[in-house]
Amino acid sequence: MRSRYYNVTIKRFINADTERGNITNGKSLNRYSYVQGNPVSYTDPYGLSPLDNPSAMAHILFGLLGVVPGLVGATADLANAILYFTEGKYTEGVISLIGGIASVFGIPCVDKMIKAGKLGKYAADIARITKLMSNTAGFLINGENTIRQSMDMCHKYFVDKKGVSAETAAELALLAASVLGTYLSAKGIKGAVCEWRIKGDTRADFYVGPNGKALPSQYKEWIGTNRQSELLSQADNSRLKNAIKQLYRGKSFIGDGGTADVIRFEKQTGLMLGKNGGSHIQKGTDMANYIKNKILTQDLSDSDRALATKLLEDLYDALGR
Repeated sequence: MRSRYYNVTIKRFINADTERGNITNGKSLNRYSYVQGNPVSYTDPYGLSPLDNPSAMAHILFGLLGVVPGLVGATADLANAILYFTEGKYTEGVISLIGGIASVFGIPCVDKMIKAGKLGKYAADIARITKLMSNTAGFLINGENTIRQSMDMCHKYFVDKKGVSAETAAELALLAASVLGTYLSAKGIKGAVCEWRIKGDTRADFYVGPNGKALPSQYKEWIGTNRQSELLSQADNSRLKNAIKQLYRGKSFIGDGGTADVIRFEKQTGLMLGKNGGSHIQKGTDMANYIKNKILTQDLSDSDRALATKLLEDLYDALGR
């Protein structure tokens, strides 16, 4: 586009870049350099500013895939490491390599070999260590991608006042991938740390529940599948649907996810799951009265009446009536 002319002898442009650069990126302030001195990762077809090579997008995608446990994550991390090494980014390469090696131990066949071999008695500890290592590596790589992309976009659209274009959608998609990778890695780190905390707790028997939290062992036999969606699909009456939403909270995993099973759990274990350590008995009583006085008194279809009656009987059974 002849925006600037390049001298191949001194390897510099002979006139200054019209882009002033970004104070957060010192290399961009040299307005006579070519692609900030990094022609391996960038190109400058217009003589104005560096554009990411496909390798930059590859790093982002590899970073996201590296969070996936097992063979997929190991392959992505190792490929990312090789790409970083070829670009001369040795710190990022080492981090990805560590993550890739750690992910190898999460491959089912490798895990079985460890359990069957001489290291079998250490298999659980090895799994925890490698899980923590692979997720930490993923967090560092994805986190760095997120910060870099965010800063680049802020400078581009708020400092340089560039207009929104089709390229913006691609930038947002890549940023979302990096953010997702960072979040999943952080969640994996939390789970690994939680497992270590449980292992070292000699006061009680704990295990990791479906929500990723350390839960007393009493929960384990009560873990079930929430029926909210199933029951909502069977109901037509609006009040009945509202009652189902109140009784079956979406994130509840005690029994069938309903208040009745939560009450049974509280009575059997002595663990109160209500607000401020309270019981669900009052809620169960209130909902039973609501179904009896506000729903069953309406003109309901046969199926809705049968469903409402079943919910009421389940509450009465849990309350001991």
